[in-house]
Amino acid sequence: MVGALSIRYVHDNWVIPMTQLHDTTLVDVSPILSVYRNTNFIEKYVLSIIRRYSFDYLFFYSDAINGDFTDGFFDIVRGSGIPVFTFLADDVPEIWYNQNRPYDHRFDLVATHSKAGFERRKQEGVADNVIYLPWGYSDKLFKKHPGMPYQYDVVYIGSNLCQENDPEVYYGGGDARQQLLREVYAFCMEHDIRFKVFGAGWNRHPVLKECDGGMLSNEQMVAVYNQSRIVLNPGYSADEGAEQCYQTKLRHFEVLGCGAFQLVNRNPELTRYPLRRRQQRYELLEVCWYLQAMSNNHRPMPEVKCSPIHRMRQRCRTYRDPA
Repeated sequence: MVGALSIRYVHDNWVIPMTQLHDTTLVDVSPILSVYRNTNFIEKYVLSIIRRYSFDYLFFYSDAINGDFTDGFFDIVRGSGIPVFTFLADDVPEIWYNQNRPYDHRFDLVATHSKAGFERRKQEGVADNVIYLPWGYSDKLFKKHPGMPYQYDVVYIGSNLCQENDPEVYYGGGDARQQLLREVYAFCMEHDIRFKVFGAGWNRHPVLKECDGGMLSNEQMVAVYNQSRIVLNPGYSADEGAEQCYQTKLRHFEVLGCGAFQLVNRNPELTRYPLRRRQQRYELLEVCWYLQAMSNNHRPMPEVKCSPIHRMRQRCRTYRDPA
């Protein structure tokens, strides 16, 4: 397995299960590329390992490193009889899809998390080596802990996607994310609802730094999910301003694994998952409507009107797995 394996989500969701289930050799290119930004060097290093040992497959985890390898590298590997496959963690049209599509020919198998990305390839007649493989989660870590007392009314866990040198310049859905969170924070302050954001960079946000809870380990994240009445969990693609900019995220499944009640933006991909026993689905609720209802005895009430926050018109779907 070759990739930027030091990235936490890659390590937790791919490195650990791959090493547990298979006899896996790992090549983390992150420390190598931090010293040698030389395509020739990293390719020679990986090829030397492939020639030295016997491998059945090469799993090339392409996130953040496609541009660090040439087509020639994959020609050599596949020419030696070793099939190469990859998983695309961000593949929603248009921006993510357009970044990935030029590299599909390198692989014998491309697995994409995005139903829309898969359907686009089918429409273009280039889906012969592509499968749709939605995210899941580790049930060894993300699970429900009955009896944990509520510490938060509403939480959001995720990074502030802003530029390092300019915190007011956003990327990858970051602007839509921070606008929604600012609206929700203002509403929560007005109605005495406990709201916290966790993740990298919120301490640099001009407003949300006031409710910043800092960084969380996976274990702390599970605790927060179990201690929260509502997890605000929108998933946006990089196509901000587009009519449909939803993206299905790994975290949608992690929250569900913890049995937490989550609010997400409208996403047709999430409707394909069957409801489990005793699980309820509430469709097309406004964030503000639900939070207003929660502030009145913590339950949704149809007669409650939208507050001034209604201008954001953030349609949501919620999932709940009662104790």
